[in-house]
Amino acid sequence: MRLFKRRQVESDTNYSLSHFDSLYATIVSKLSVEVRAQYCENLIGRTKEDLALAINKEEVKYLRSLLIAAQREKDNLLPNN
Repeated sequence: MRLFKRRQVESDTNYSLSHFDSLYATIVSKLSVEVRAQYCENLIGRTKEDLALAINKEEVKYLRSLLIAAQREKDNLLPNN
């Protein structure tokens, strides 16, 4: 599971990655496009693993929203991939 503290938010697919991930919001978002895209790729992989292990409904809902936000951010950073 995540090592960073999860923000207490309602799961929603309209939120940006910065809304879900305080590490991304405060540090990673200020780094190069390549680093941000790699962070998103790693987050997507970890989140998929967490989703496979999640049992409660709220956690599943949150992780799905996080996954969508990370994928959207990666797609915005690397639109041709």
